[in-house]
Amino acid sequence: MFLKMTAVLVVGLFAALAAPAQAQTDTIFTYQGALKENGGSASGLFDMEFSLWDALSSGRRVVPS
Repeated sequence: MFLKMTAVLVVGLFAALAAPAQAQTDTIFTYQGALKENGGSASGLFDMEFSLWDALSSGRRVVPS
């Protein structure tokens, strides 16, 4: 029983310490798809802006707190 509780405690502690590392964000992401420009494949560097909405149409923009 002691070994089982120790294992649960160690896993919980590891998860608690790993959570802040996962919460960090970066400006780099992987895009899997086709980026088009003027009907052809886009190449080069692009400035992109993204936003989140709460519905597909007539929605409101979700602003992070």
